[in-house]
Parts: sequence; structure tokens; C-alpha cells
Amino acid sequence: LCATLECCFGIQVSCARSALAYNALGDVVWPTANVCVVYTKESHHQKVFAGHASEVTAFAISQDGRLVASGERGNRPQVRIWDAQTCLEIGALPAFHRNAVSCLAW
Repeated sequence: LCATLECCFGIQVSCARSALAYNALGDVVWPTANVCVVYTKESHHQKVFAGHASEVTAFAISQDGRLVASGERGNRPQVRIWDAQTCLEIGALPAFHRNAVSCLAW
């Protein structure tokens, strides 16, 4: 059985820092649970970055709006870098944090 995430409702602001941003195209970007959402207002379409294994606890978008860094909670949490328009992962930082990534900045 395989399920595909069709749409996300809600925003996680209780533990994710800077929980709402805009990419270079003006799309809204935010974390919720263990995914990050890119919402295109004109077409009401969502793309999802689903590269995290657990809850997203930190989130930052680059000044030019092209890249996102998002960090998670866990024993060895990771920071993932991904494209703010396509939601494709570009890379990940080594897992040297413990418990959770609490803040990210460009």
C-alpha cells in the first residue's frame, strides 16, 4: 500500500522558528509536521518537500528566495538544503546536532 500526500492544511508555529516565508516567485513556504509546503497562490497548487524523518523545528529561506534550509527533531537531526521552487533536495549538512535543530539563518 502506497499513500501520496495530496494537500497540507495548517502551519506549525509552536516550535519552528520563522515559520512562514516567500520564495523568489512569491509563493508561500512553511513547515508543518515533518514536511515543508510551497503554495502557489495563483493556481492554488502545493508542492511538498518530504525529506525529513521527523518534525521540522527550524526553517530559513535564503535572501534571494531560492533556497530553503530546514532542520528537524531527533537523536541525530539533520539540516536539509532544498530548492524553494521545485522542492528538490540539494544537500544535507552532517548530522552533528543532538535532539533538535533550534535555529537556522543564511
